Amino acid sequence: MPYAVHYLDKTDAGDIRQLHRDAHIAYRKGLGDRLLLAGPLLSEDGKPVGSLVLLEAASLEEAKGIARSDPYAAAGLFDQILVHGYKIMAMNLQRG
Repeated sequence: MPYAVHYLDKTDAGDIRQLHRDAHIAYRKGLGDRLLLAGPLLSEDGKPVGSLVLLEAASLEEAKGIARSDPYAAAGLFDQILVHGYKIMAMNLQRG
């Protein structure tokens, strides 16, 4: 089942995002086919303020485990990690 993960950064996260970026990218790549879509949430001035991820998992608990195992989460970047079941009703990702 697909799950949506909504990460919101701490406002005082400092350099956590940059310091752990390589490990974060490697973790996401390591999810393989379980990762459906991922990208940063941006402020009006284009700076990351969180992330949105769609992933495939067998259960809500598994999805939460995947979300909390991200190196950014382990490093304390996020103020909130919200995980919800998700039903894809329409898709048009032909954008570059």
